[in-house]
Order: sequence, then structure tokens, then C-alpha cells
Amino acid sequence: MPAFFDKLMYLAIVMSILFQVAGCEHRSDHLGKAQQYERTLIKTTHQEKRGMKLVRSRTQTADGYANLSKDRTRLEARREAIENAKKKVVEEVRENVEPSSEGGHFEIKDVRILEQRDHGVDDSNRYHVWIKAEVAYELNLKSGALNVNVWPSKEKYRVGENIEIHIRGNRDCHAQIFNIKPGGKRIPLVPNEFRKLNFIFKAGKTYSIPDPRIEKFEFKAMPPYGENLIYMYVSEEPFDKLIHELQRNDIVPAGWHSGECKFTVEND
Repeated sequence: MPAFFDKLMYLAIVMSILFQVAGCEHRSDHLGKAQQYERTLIKTTHQEKRGMKLVRSRTQTADGYANLSKDRTRLEARREAIENAKKKVVEEVRENVEPSSEGGHFEIKDVRILEQRDHGVDDSNRYHVWIKAEVAYELNLKSGALNVNVWPSKEKYRVGENIEIHIRGNRDCHAQIFNIKPGGKRIPLVPNEFRKLNFIFKAGKTYSIPDPRIEKFEFKAMPPYGENLIYMYVSEEPFDKLIHELQRNDIVPAGWHSGECKFTVEND
């Protein structure tokens, strides 16, 4: 992300938190403190990106399925079944590689299919494939630091499909999550009416956003088409506490981090 845009994003989130906590229009003294907060956050984030990076791999198997329909050819269903199998392989590796146990931030780098078996169409009119794949992932070792992963349920969506974002960290934390559309429009996902500003994401647990058990809204793939960015800010301290400390001392507490992932909305 370009540095200038990154700065604007930091400033925007700080100001949005000020509005939520204070419930009033920002004042000039808030702006000055927010700018100081922004500069410190950028420095903290850059420092957290330092560390030892290790690239490892695991071999995993999975079955993938895709429904056939009058609008979807057998070839299209086969391709989707393969993608779904790859997605399951990645999820299995994610579940087996905990950032807290391995000691750092976890990121998928590559998925390479080693074996593949086509089982054709089953009794439920679904195309079925089986794959064995090698999943390469990177660990960024940062002793004891808060590490939070965010990823979409899949990389590509068609218009009208429900989008699901997952988040998991090695420590209890709070998060603010946004969808930045291709034109730059920013849509807040968390906090929302159902997950308030200081909702606690528990360590080692994978959360889905939206979760139908919690959120009463749908996150659907809609135009404009192209690459979407999911951007998050996380902290071990409640966000309103960070703002209060900033206003009192002009000092940003440690523990502020950022992360991102991407997905694409395709035109049918």
C-alpha cells in the first residue's frame, strides 16, 4: 500500500475512534494529537515487521466439491471443485500451524498440487475431486508480539455471493476491520451494531465476519469489480483506552498493529 494512502488510513481510523468515544465533532487539539498518534503508529507498525522469516511447507489432502447447474458447465464445476479443495488444504494447514506455538506471524505463500483424482459427478449432482497439495507458508518470528491473521474464505467471488472474512490471533485483542473497494470507498465491518468497539477476539480462536450467530447482516460481493482490500487494526488494549491515554499523555501505548488481505469480485 502506498505510504501516503497508509498515512491517510491511519488518520481516518484514529478520527473515527474519536467520534465513537467522544460522540461529538473533533476539535483542533484532537487533530494535533491524532497526527502525533498517526506518526507513532506508523513507526510501531514498521518496527513490528522486523524479525526472522522462515519459509516452511506441509503436505495436506482434501476433497473438493462444486454443484452443477444449467448455468454452470461440467468444466466450470470441476475448476471450482479444485479451488474448493485447495481452500480446504489451506484451512487445514492454518488450523495445524498456530502462530503462538510456532512463534510468529503466519502467511500462506504458495499452494502446489502434487496429486489429483477426478471422481466425476456424484449422486448429489456435485463434481468431486481429491487433491494432495504442498502448502508453503512463511513465519515471521517476533518473540511474544501480538500476531493476528486475517483472510477471506476464498480469493474470488461472483456478484451476489456471500463474503466471509476470518481473523485469528495469538493473544486476546480488539480489532477494527474495513473493506476498501476498488474505487477507494471504505466500508466498516468491525465494529458494528453487534460487535461493539471493544469486542474481544480470544487468543487461538478463529472468528468469521460476518458470523450469522452474532451479526444480523450479510456481506455480499457487489460492483465495482476487481480487487478488494480488507484492512485491519488490532490492539491488546481497548481502543477507547488508547484514545484516552493519547489525550492525556500524547503517548501511544505499545500493542498497536495492522494487517491486510485481498479478494476479487468477478463479473459473470
